[in-house]
Amino acid sequence: MLLFLAALLVLAVAAHYLVVTRHRGLATIDGIFPIAQLVMGLGTLALVDIFYPPDVEYAYVISGPTIIYCVTSCALYLGRPSPERDHPNPIVVDAPISPVVWALLILSVLVTIVYYVAVGYNVFVLGLQGLAGKGAGQDLTQLRIDSYSADRYLYPGYVNQFKNILLPALSIVVVWRSYSNRWTLRHGLAASLFAITAISVLGTGQRGGFVIVTLFVGAVFFWADRRRFAHRASLLMLGVLPLLTLATLFLGRSLTSVSRASSELDKLGVILQELGRRITYDNQAAGQQAFRYTYRLETENGGEWLTGVMGLLPGHSGSSLPQDVFFAIYGTDRGSAPPSLWGSIAHNFGWIGLLIMPVILAIVFHWITGRLLAKSQRTPLEIVATAGFCVVVGLWVIGGPEYLLNAGAVTFAGLMWIGSRVARSYREVPSSASSTSPVHSDTARTAASPSPNI
Repeated sequence: MLLFLAALLVLAVAAHYLVVTRHRGLATIDGIFPIAQLVMGLGTLALVDIFYPPDVEYAYVISGPTIIYCVTSCALYLGRPSPERDHPNPIVVDAPISPVVWALLILSVLVTIVYYVAVGYNVFVLGLQGLAGKGAGQDLTQLRIDSYSADRYLYPGYVNQFKNILLPALSIVVVWRSYSNRWTLRHGLAASLFAITAISVLGTGQRGGFVIVTLFVGAVFFWADRRRFAHRASLLMLGVLPLLTLATLFLGRSLTSVSRASSELDKLGVILQELGRRITYDNQAAGQQAFRYTYRLETENGGEWLTGVMGLLPGHSGSSLPQDVFFAIYGTDRGSAPPSLWGSIAHNFGWIGLLIMPVILAIVFHWITGRLLAKSQRTPLEIVATAGFCVVVGLWVIGGPEYLLNAGAVTFAGLMWIGSRVARSYREVPSSASSTSPVHSDTARTAASPSPNI
């Protein structure tokens, strides 16, 4: 039964890739979402106990909706009466950086600094000091947990919008502008912003934010120039893998196993295994345990989703489900084990929701992807925001709608809106301009020059 479901899941996602993703692109919402669900589904099916009824039901819960989504998405794409014109290589409107962008970037840096000063430490910096022989013996795992505990809770959800979303996104925009216009100090500016972003994102010891930043940077390459996407994305992954590996080593992950390894190669193997576990096991195991926990509970009829969204407001604790599941597993609430997306839908809306919601998501994601691809001209801010929005929404594999808000979907949407308003003054482009030539607003609206290398 499990092999049959796994085969159906793989076939559905493969068919979706051949019919939809191969034409529309991998870094769109409709391209990322099925693959993310495939990784979640296959990892979960590998954990299922076929002799335990909740697990058997969960096997259908985790695989069925993804298959429905893929079938619906393929039907929508094939059934378009008049296919929209996709622009994978838009004209890059090199508009000046607006005062709003500068203000948000500066505010993001200030908020990040104030946050870490209030917390009292930066786990990433402490890890670097530990490698240098300073500050050895500190329990980085405990410090990571303490930064989110009740007695040191400094609204990290709000802070993350600045340090994990606005700071890296706007840094890319500034660096892009500096190179396209050959600013004198562009190399130093790029290095400084990269260092600030890496220290800020990894400073709490959570690698998830850094992974999302890396993926959305890769998606920027797609939305800027699809023809060079594969090459540039490969170089990006090769560049950030050492940093992610280093962070995994000294952020308190698998330290015991690493210390027992007999050679440097064995230590690297332990670290890479930890990275693979993060992708293929952690969320899957949490989703499985959450479904076991909610299996005998009554359907919430959307109540748990509403509570989760309300928890984003000051003074509201939000849904306690992830903490309750974590407590049931480990006997402490200093952590969370969120349900999977489909498990959350099952808990809130039952089987009716599992049949209807993937159809709704397929329709919405199909429409959004079409609207985004139909734009023939974009500013760098629009490109960066579009890439981030697609990555965040496409990676929705856990929790309810509060995930989209916490992960920055609304923030990226706001940046897209700001970018589109700025671009309205720079839409006049000569008919002879190539699809990869930006319009430099500070020289002449109709003057084209080679696109910047990003």
